[in-house]
Amino acid sequence: MSYTTKILKWESDFFNKKIGEIHIEGLLKSPIALDSDYNFELIVVKQDKKTEVTILGYTQRYTEEKIVFSKRIEYSESPLLSKAILDTDDLPIKPDLLFNLAYESGKYSRFKCDAFFKDSEFERLYQAWVINSVNKTFGHKVFYIVDKQMPIAFATLNLNDSIGQIGLIAVDEQYQGQGLGKQLLTHIEMYCASQHIPTLNIPTQGQNKNAVGFYKKLGYNIIQREIIQHFWLKQNYDSI
Repeated sequence: MSYTTKILKWESDFFNKKIGEIHIEGLLKSPIALDSDYNFELIVVKQDKKTEVTILGYTQRYTEEKIVFSKRIEYSESPLLSKAILDTDDLPIKPDLLFNLAYESGKYSRFKCDAFFKDSEFERLYQAWVINSVNKTFGHKVFYIVDKQMPIAFATLNLNDSIGQIGLIAVDEQYQGQGLGKQLLTHIEMYCASQHIPTLNIPTQGQNKNAVGFYKKLGYNIIQREIIQHFWLKQNYDSI
C-alpha cells in the first residue's frame, strides 16, 4: 500500500478553499493521518479500484467513477469535414453563448453532484472552462452547431502529441436524440485524422449511462477507470 499527497493549487485558488489530492495504490491497512500543516478543507481521493478509505478528521461525502474512452483514428488526406460544424477559429462566438451547453456537459460532474459545492461554484467553473477553451488557454479547438442563430451543440478539443482529448461535449436538451452528438464527434475524428492525431480520448462519468452507451456504440473502448471521492473536513461540514 502506498499513497501520495499534494496540494491542488489551481482548484484551491479558484474555489477559495484549501484542496488537496491523495492518490492511493493498493489497500490501506490503517486510516490516513495527515500532517496538520496540510489543513485541507477538501481532499480528493483517487484510486484505480474502490477500497475502504478512512482519513482522520474527514468525512467521505461523494463518490464517482471516471471512465476514459478511446478510439483509434485512421489518417485521411481528404477528411470529410461537415460544413454544418462551425469552428471558433473561423467563426468566433461569444463564450457566454456556450455557457448553458457547458452546464449540460457537466450535469454529472462531481462539482455539480457533490452537494457541498454550490451551484454558483459549479457554474463559475464551467464558465471559466468555456472562456479558457475559446481563448485556447485550456485547449486547441472549439466546434459548435447552430440553429436559429443560437449554438445547440458544442465540443472542446485538446491536442497533445499523438492524442486528442475531448474536454466538454454537449447537445442542448431540446435537440437531443437527433444525431447531433454523432455528427459533432465524427467531425472531430475527421479533424484529428487531418492533423495526424491517431487517438481520440473522451472522459466521462460512470453514472452518465447515456454517454457510456453512446461512446461504446460509436466504437470507443474503455482504457481507464478511476474512483474519485471527496472527503470534507468534519469540523466545517458535518453540521451542513
